[in-house]
Amino acid sequence: MPTDEKRVQIVDEMGTECPPNREGELRILLTDIDCHKYLDDEEASARMFRGGFFYPGDMAVKRDDGRVRILGRLNDVLVVKGEKLATAPLEHEIQQILGVEDVCLFSGLSGKDEEELVVAIQWNRGIPKSRVEAVAAKFPRFEKVRFLILREFPRLPGSRQKTNRALLKKLVFQAIDQPIAESQYRSPAASQGKIPTSP
Repeated sequence: MPTDEKRVQIVDEMGTECPPNREGELRILLTDIDCHKYLDDEEASARMFRGGFFYPGDMAVKRDDGRVRILGRLNDVLVVKGEKLATAPLEHEIQQILGVEDVCLFSGLSGKDEEELVVAIQWNRGIPKSRVEAVAAKFPRFEKVRFLILREFPRLPGSRQKTNRALLKKLVFQAIDQPIAESQYRSPAASQGKIPTSP
């Protein structure tokens, strides 16, 4: 629970404080006893310490009761028509809807330069069409929602749990123009058409 000093703030891209329940970037007001830069790293200091605030790189939301909920890293966001959405809560919700092992969301441009959402799924079986349609319906602002099943997500070195999101995103968007590569990473169920793509 933040103090009444309002040192913890949630702001939009213009630096204006967000109203309750609106997602934005977390920043912390610095005091005289706080550090104001990183040692021997001027570039990172300029990026993270700005205008008397520290920007740790997190997306967050302030709830009605004043508590702040961290939603995920700023780098792990979906950009929809210029608006940034934290992926972590969305991925958890979609994982529950689909009933699968793991989910990662990525936004980008399709092979036809359409703004699309890609739902990467770690799973080895088919998924009911009704569940897939329910997920696609949650993102009406995307021109296209594409579903891609992989037997297993790539993991970071030395970790069996943390997904290598950078590599996974590369594989996901390579699959647009290289259907053979895509079929190599999809499960047999997906390649048989049991995972439809929304119109």
